[in-house]
Amino acid sequence: MKAHDVEFLVNSGDNKGKKYKYTLAKKDGEKQWSVTPLFQPPPSIFKEKIEMVLVCQDENIPYSGAVENKIVNKILEQLRNIALETTPATLNGLDKQERLVQIDQDGYSVVSISTEQNREPEYFVKLTCWGLYGTT
Repeated sequence: MKAHDVEFLVNSGDNKGKKYKYTLAKKDGEKQWSVTPLFQPPPSIFKEKIEMVLVCQDENIPYSGAVENKIVNKILEQLRNIALETTPATLNGLDKQERLVQIDQDGYSVVSISTEQNREPEYFVKLTCWGLYGTT
């Protein structure tokens, strides 16, 4: 059993070949993953819009808020590295399909949720990617 749901593979630059693995958050028992096909005429390069919510935990282990804040910063830095590359990254998603994607640099944000049962907030990163026409 693998401990992650999605994986980005960087295809160029200083981080070429590096894999970033993440676990998706659950809401109402379902993983937060959505792929929306886009029907735009050429010359659009966008094939689909992919939205997901990532859990900010290191290998699915809950920590204190201070440690989770460090993990949030680490994830944001990783996403920035992927987003800055000019060559699309390869995303292996929840649906087990590999696709070329670009991360929407304006499309990720941090969300914190506190519950009465758990006084420490939980942190999540909402993320939008654009699936591109092409092959992996």
